[in-house]
Amino acid sequence: MFLIPYKRIRISTTLTPDEASQRILETVDTTGWTWHRSSDKYFRGRISPESFRMLPVIRGRSLYLSIYLPLVRGQFRPGGIGTELEVTFSLRPFAIASIVFLVGMSLWDEYSKFGGLTRKIVPLLSAFLIFHVLSYLIDFLPEARRAESLLRNLLGDYE
Repeated sequence: MFLIPYKRIRISTTLTPDEASQRILETVDTTGWTWHRSSDKYFRGRISPESFRMLPVIRGRSLYLSIYLPLVRGQFRPGGIGTELEVTFSLRPFAIASIVFLVGMSLWDEYSKFGGLTRKIVPLLSAFLIFHVLSYLIDFLPEARRAESLLRNLLGDYE
């Protein structure tokens, strides 16, 4: 989905849930959500034998400034030959709240009795839309693709 970036994938692997979580754990810095500390791992987050929640680490960039990095969440489920992972890539809650707030403000202005603010808010909304599209194309999409590729390679996806 483009307005609020979201992607769901399924990865099938011959590994057990414990083996799959261990492989992913090797790429995750679990020392905490300290945003300004550098890491040699690909992700920063939490992982358990049942699920994970993590963000890609981009060296030289603060996670505060990159609100469009995908939040990668997944669940391990035994199935078929080994394990099924259901993974979602979405925006972080702050980014979603920002989008909803700005769209809500524009709709409120358009349909409220206090209309007339529209001419003043159109440039702001246009700038936000341009920022949103660029951030989606520059931050979210490439990092979601890299994370998906890394997870598929780590787990030996057989689909």
